[in-house]
Amino acid sequence: MTPETLKAYEQVADRLLETCEKETVAEAARVLGLYVGYYQRRHGPIGIEALADLTADCPSANQREDRAEGMRALAAALTLSAGLAQAATDES
Repeated sequence: MTPETLKAYEQVADRLLETCEKETVAEAARVLGLYVGYYQRRHGPIGIEALADLTADCPSANQREDRAEGMRALAAALTLSAGLAQAATDES
């Protein structure tokens, strides 16, 4: 994955975050928490060092892949959460 591709993923996530209401972002955080909990129960905890490495100024190719996957998960969680928030609004 190129740095440019990673930047594009990050820009999509940023645009979604800018347009989401606070409740949608909170719901997305809950969805991501479930995602992390699911992963950790099956594969073990993710160390703080590993997470810190992902914020490197000059990420390696593997770190770029991990960051891009994180941005995809964030975009999916925001999209799902926006739909859930809209469905709740429609029901009331």
